[in-house]
Amino acid sequence: MSRRPTGRSAAHAASVIAGHGEQVPNANRICLVVTPVTVDRPLAAAMLGMSLAHFERHVQPHLKLVYSGRLRLVPVRELERWARENEITVGRGG
Repeated sequence: MSRRPTGRSAAHAASVIAGHGEQVPNANRICLVVTPVTVDRPLAAAMLGMSLAHFERHVQPHLKLVYSGRLRLVPVRELERWARENEITVGRGG
């Protein structure tokens, strides 16, 4: 009697067996690129090129955050807005 793999498709199991533990590329697979809507505070700080402490002290007070329980998420559009509003053009001294 043949047993079917549980939780995964038979095609996946066959590709793992054929590749000795590595998945064989499948033309029927779909690859999605997902752009995040929100990020956590450490990633938000990194996206702006600053430490988390600096971000929390100088930037976070000027942003709208998304609260989910104890989790604080920063909308990417808020980071972009803050960067636009705080950019300056440095001209040549004269």
